[in-house]
Amino acid sequence: MLDGALVDKLPDVNQHGEMAFPRKYRHLIEMSHDQVEKPTHVWLSYAVCAVEEDSCCWQGWILDGVFRDDVVLPSDDMSCPKCQRPLFRTEVAYKMDLSADQTSPLVEGRDYLTSEIEYTDT
Repeated sequence: MLDGALVDKLPDVNQHGEMAFPRKYRHLIEMSHDQVEKPTHVWLSYAVCAVEEDSCCWQGWILDGVFRDDVVLPSDDMSCPKCQRPLFRTEVAYKMDLSADQTSPLVEGRDYLTSEIEYTDT
């Protein structure tokens, strides 16, 4: 639990240090599988943050493209998650097809914790 003085300095955070979301976005935050266009495959690329002189040298996997059959679906941008500078996509890339088995390998309580989603009217 966070100290009360610290919580007062953090906007939209409850007394447990959990974020409260703007209520006007509830319809976006609480979406179900049937409300989102399901991709058939994605391309993963190995990218590095090494484009600019002051790049941070981050490296890792990014979504290079999300597709439903041959149609490109919206996905994330190509900026570094650490410093937000442009990324360079290396030649290392893999196509990943949607599996029929969508069982998550992660177990709630063992691999991650959840809490009730809270909303604020401000």
